[in-house]
Amino acid sequence: GDNVSIHYKGWKDKFDETLNLSSDSEDVKRVMPALTQFTEHPPTYEGRLELRVGTQLDVHDTSETWCVGEVVDVVNEEPNRFQVLIHYVDWDARYDEWINTDSYRLAPLYHHTDPPSNPVLRKRPSLHRGNSEYTPPEDEETRFREELKRDKG
Repeated sequence: GDNVSIHYKGWKDKFDETLNLSSDSEDVKRVMPALTQFTEHPPTYEGRLELRVGTQLDVHDTSETWCVGEVVDVVNEEPNRFQVLIHYVDWDARYDEWINTDSYRLAPLYHHTDPPSNPVLRKRPSLHRGNSEYTPPEDEETRFREELKRDKG
């Protein structure tokens, strides 16, 4: 058929949708032809990465920023062979994500990020993601702000 299921990278499953791509559908105007927009990504790290639970790595996040992440789970079985679950250090677990182990998004710790000047007093990352083009739906942003206020007291 002409229907395509869409999952938006970095968004929760509740935002998934099905688009009708038949020529007489309004949905067809929402889809760009393949490869009309391409974002250059960093080259894949060519060395060997240690990918065990507890290993910290540099991780290229969904807003195109290098961050420190930690491997919290490893999968090496069908159907998702060779994936690691990454937790972004100092971020809520809801941002954790599965990444293929051969992805350009993984690199050794401090390969792309700066090491802290004092490892004991590691600086917390900025919560501002100025280069992100993500704009949450108004109700989602309001809910998030209310949760933040409630959590911070």
